[in-house]
Amino acid sequence: MITLFYRLCDRVETVLKIVGTILFCIMIFAVSYEIVMRYVFNAPTFWSEALARYSMIWIVTLGLAVGIRQCQNIHVDFVARQVPPALKTIFAWMRFLAVLGFAGVLLVYGTQHSIANLGQTVTGLEVSAFYVYLCVPISGAAMILFILELIVKGERGLF
Repeated sequence: MITLFYRLCDRVETVLKIVGTILFCIMIFAVSYEIVMRYVFNAPTFWSEALARYSMIWIVTLGLAVGIRQCQNIHVDFVARQVPPALKTIFAWMRFLAVLGFAGVLLVYGTQHSIANLGQTVTGLEVSAFYVYLCVPISGAAMILFILELIVKGERGLF
């Protein structure tokens, strides 16, 4: 059962990385296209800035979840390195609970906010704002999954 859970986490991380890579390429294309259109042809576009901005928002929120799984997020570890091992375990659990709480807020309120904006359209792209805000609950769910994986693995390192 644990092996299936680890495989699920691997697959979710792979999907997040693929989506992030695709969105990064889209963002680079949109910015490059806008530069050429604006400065070479003197004909700026109305959609490229919005596409680049929302791609970046998705990249950052999905990247946060991947960073949590890989324990690569910014952390302040001065105090944690100075305490005895028993306190390090307590600090690890405090971090787990704090991140789980934050991820839960992202999941619950992100879902509510996404649904609330289902009928609103994004200026410049003419798509539902639901798709823009959907990255928040997706990231929250992935963060919860990855924190649970770290707990199951017995990870006590700093993240």
